[in-house]
This record gives sequence, C-alpha cells and structure tokens, in this order.
Amino acid sequence: MRGNCVAIDEAISGVLLLFHEIATQPTAACNDDLAGTNHGMT
Repeated sequence: MRGNCVAIDEAISGVLLLFHEIATQPTAACNDDLAGTNHGMT
C-alpha cells in the first residue's frame, strides 16, 4: 500500500512540475523581451 502511495505522489509531483515549467516558459520569454526593450531604450 505504501509503495502505491509513493508512486502516486511521484506522478502528481511530476505533473505539477511539468505544468509549472509550461506555465513559466511564456512568462520567461516575455520578461527577456521586456528586458531587451528596456536596454535598447536606455
């Protein structure tokens, strides 16, 4: 029983990590673009 709980916990952690990476990628790209724009104007 304990082994099954660990497997489920690892699966949930993996999905959350994957979702977090997908969610932060567009934001990171946007931040890089804004930083580049700010440097260009300075």
